[in-house]
Amino acid sequence: MELATCPACRSALPKKPSKKTKCASCGEFIFVRDGHLMTAKEIEQERIARIRVNDIHYLGFSEEQFRAKEKAITEATGHRPAFVDVIIVLVEERASELLGQEDSTAKFINLRAIYTSASDILKREGRDPRPMKRLGHLYEAKLLRKIGFKRLAFQVPDGSCEQCAALSGKTYSPDEMVSFLESLQGDDPGLCCCYINEANQQ
Repeated sequence: MELATCPACRSALPKKPSKKTKCASCGEFIFVRDGHLMTAKEIEQERIARIRVNDIHYLGFSEEQFRAKEKAITEATGHRPAFVDVIIVLVEERASELLGQEDSTAKFINLRAIYTSASDILKREGRDPRPMKRLGHLYEAKLLRKIGFKRLAFQVPDGSCEQCAALSGKTYSPDEMVSFLESLQGDDPGLCCCYINEANQQ
């Protein structure tokens, strides 16, 4: 008979469980995943790890690029950085490359995408997403200006924060929208849940 132990307290179990059960010694639940016994904490860690791998790919990076950057930061600082700090460095480096290119719709699309995606990741990781979100807005506005839109406005969903709700109904020329977004500071409130669109589409 295969010997089994509780993954939480390491106490011997009468037999290896085939489904969720509770350890008689410590009272912790034991979960069974692909034949392995796991704690609730391990299940959650595995879930977060899968999400983070997806996040890396979603931003257009490989796991190898992430690990190489994580290693470089560790060697430079003497401590292993948090997942989100590696993401921020990768995003800033990619954005710097894009900013060195001649202005084009492709450039603004890529900048909008990487900043908007990064803001979603920061929010999920418990960091302030607004600086990245605003940069996503900025390059959205520059993209729409490049395309030739004449009037822009913030699209404000129901249940938005007070600062975003205050922008509802206001319209801007593309130059005005870009200037407004460039004037905002990192700790300014708002612009966290609204979107930019052509004014006559609202």
